[in-house]
Amino acid sequence: MYGGGILFALGWSIVFASIAGLGVTLALAVFLDLKSRREEEWLTERYDDYEAYRQRTPRRFLPFVY
Repeated sequence: MYGGGILFALGWSIVFASIAGLGVTLALAVFLDLKSRREEEWLTERYDDYEAYRQRTPRRFLPFVY
C-alpha cells in the first residue's frame, strides 16, 4: 500500500512536471519508510512469529528490491 502511494505521487509529479511535487514525493517516501520501520518493530514485539514471517516475504515497498 505504501509503495503504491509513493508510485502514485511520483506519477502525479511527472504528469504535471512539478519539481515541488518530486520534493513532496521524496518526503513521502522517507516518511513512509520510517513509519514502516517503526511498525515492524511493534509487530516484532507483539507477535513472536513475525520475524520468521518477515524473512519469508518480499521486501517493504518493491518486492525483491526494497
